Amino acid sequence: MGEALSVLRQIHEKLLLLKAAETLPLDHGERERLSELQLHLAPEECWTEERLKEFPLADTSRQVSLFLTGLRRHFTAQN
Repeated sequence: MGEALSVLRQIHEKLLLLKAAETLPLDHGERERLSELQLHLAPEECWTEERLKEFPLADTSRQVSLFLTGLRRHFTAQN
């Protein structure tokens, strides 16, 4: 159970980062990718301990990091 809660905590952290990205002036492709990542992290089906154990956290974390890194231009453009 502790392992599942750890995964869920990390999922929640990624969702908070993606929620913050919603405030940026994203283009259509970025908005689509944001929605895809959010849906992957917060599927319509409820999380179960088994689903959390099977969740590809490392791969998903890389995907979120790559996406957020790609948004860097929104910050450099504001300076």
